[in-house]
Amino acid sequence: MKPSKAGGNTENANNTDSTYNTENIKSTDSTYNTDSTDHNENKNDMNKKENKIIILSPPFYSHFQPLKTLGKALKSLGARVSIACSEGFQEEIEEAGLEFHPLDINKNRNTGIAKKTEQDQEEQKRLEEFFEATYRGPVKTLITQADHRLKDMFSNPRELIDSIQKLYDLHQPDLMIVDQLSYGATLALIGLDIPFLTFCPPHPKTIQSKEVDNGLTARWPKALEPTGREKQALRKKQEELNSVFAGAYKKVFSTRFPHRSIPTDLLNNPFSLTSPKGVLFNYPEFSQESSIPAYYLHYCFEPEELEESFKIQVSEGSEGSEDLEGLDGKKRRVLISFGTFLSERKDVIDTLIQGFLNHGESWHIYAATGGNEEFFSKYSSESITKASFLPQKALIPHMDLVVHHGGTNSFTETLYYGKPMILLPFSSDQFAVAYDVEKNHIGAVLDPNHLTEKNLHHAIGKLEREEVKRSLEYWREKSREKGPHNGAKWIMRILKGPV
Repeated sequence: MKPSKAGGNTENANNTDSTYNTENIKSTDSTYNTDSTDHNENKNDMNKKENKIIILSPPFYSHFQPLKTLGKALKSLGARVSIACSEGFQEEIEEAGLEFHPLDINKNRNTGIAKKTEQDQEEQKRLEEFFEATYRGPVKTLITQADHRLKDMFSNPRELIDSIQKLYDLHQPDLMIVDQLSYGATLALIGLDIPFLTFCPPHPKTIQSKEVDNGLTARWPKALEPTGREKQALRKKQEELNSVFAGAYKKVFSTRFPHRSIPTDLLNNPFSLTSPKGVLFNYPEFSQESSIPAYYLHYCFEPEELEESFKIQVSEGSEGSEDLEGLDGKKRRVLISFGTFLSERKDVIDTLIQGFLNHGESWHIYAATGGNEEFFSKYSSESITKASFLPQKALIPHMDLVVHHGGTNSFTETLYYGKPMILLPFSSDQFAVAYDVEKNHIGAVLDPNHLTEKNLHHAIGKLEREEVKRSLEYWREKSREKGPHNGAKWIMRILKGPV
């Protein structure tokens, strides 16, 4: 299918339609039956040919990693898969056996540790403003993120549309897969009429609805719930943000595609844009609230083996641990990891280390310290293993407890192994993830800006409850029924099934 060119449609640009109204998204594993033999003759050619899929990834390590994993799963099913991303990710893409195409979706980027990634001066300034806001609490942080969102997520839409059109014209893929937060890329795919699926790496409620507006969420864990006045300020900010993005969408769409009708949601619900073909959520299926095809991956990573240096510290065969008793009968093990951005909050990591050192039980602490090696050099105890970056996916199976910020990757990795967890959310969708953790009794939640050793010790005690152990075991098993390989099968059924 050739992308629609400007001038190819005689409808007035001021007309609207509701083709992309996706307020209701339905979870379904049976929409496309894998056992069906009822495909008609004209589908047989598609079943036999090599399907070409291009994944459009933003230059953010935490988004890129699950998309790469999904790409590898698709390749294992016979698809020809390439990833279009910034050049800093080329080597990792090619090492994964996938093809690389250069594409800059965003100006700001994060190739592993945000503070260490080289940024333009303006992007660096916004990053510093974000870190400063996290010290002032969730409401200030969300408002700061909202103020940054247009430049962070929609900085070069016209260039991006041209780049995606050239990419499509050159390679003619059967399907593109786009990160839901890459608003400019989604706008390009809709305007160019290119077939695509949406991959949603953060919490499902990031897709705007009446209840939740683009991260300015109505779902809060008890420890961080804002006051009524603060919630009103968030609603006002969301209305401003909607208006700004709707205006930006309209300007770009009407000038770049002057003879195309403008989808209603570009104006009315600018953060709800997804593919009408379906959405993949990198998240557990805690609820089913919608009606277009969707697949909840539960997790999207590949398990990793420990390096030899860590095997010396960690006993073998520890994955089966179900409680907080020490795996080797001596020390419990805790991993502290705040992801690629929030490891900058060294004050919170420091309080956590002190809290575990002063806990009644004996702990071995694994702490990912980001770019703060000098600050944490004061710790020389044999009970602490610290590094700017730790092999999180390899370590989690051997931990008794994981303390993280509520990022989707950290959350789903911890849940996959059924490990007790304590969340300290700072920003974005982390509050919605923390809400789910509380609601489903799979961990404890603390306010990072009011963390004390006392409330940390209390949270550790709460994880001993039977309801937490039962819930963790249940969701551990549910997670292992899904994953990237089954998600890839769902995508291939869409390619081979009804359009």
